[in-house]
Amino acid sequence: MAKILTKEEITQLAEEYAELDRWTQVRDWARKYYGDSATKVEVEIEYQFNDGDPEYPSVESFSVLDKDGKYLSAVDEHYAGEDEEYDAREELPVTEDSHIYNLTKQPPISFPVVEVR
Repeated sequence: MAKILTKEEITQLAEEYAELDRWTQVRDWARKYYGDSATKVEVEIEYQFNDGDPEYPSVESFSVLDKDGKYLSAVDEHYAGEDEEYDAREELPVTEDSHIYNLTKQPPISFPVVEVR
């Protein structure tokens, strides 16, 4: 018999998938710019004004660390200056608050047992 998901379960599952999507984007971004030795990405968020519109979050800064907690330098040869850092920063997903991504462990997903007919 199929289980009908409650509104709360659907919301939780959607939030988990959104977190997994952000984690996957950050992991792929870190591999692109820092290689396979990147194990943690710390993203700092700030809020900015947009010509009188409400504030919106944007990535203020980021740090990439290896398994020993050492900060990594970018390995991409095109990532050498301030403009390139800005471009790379713009590729990171923006959340409402600063976030730390552990790239060694994928966020958990609750897979409810459902039957599709």
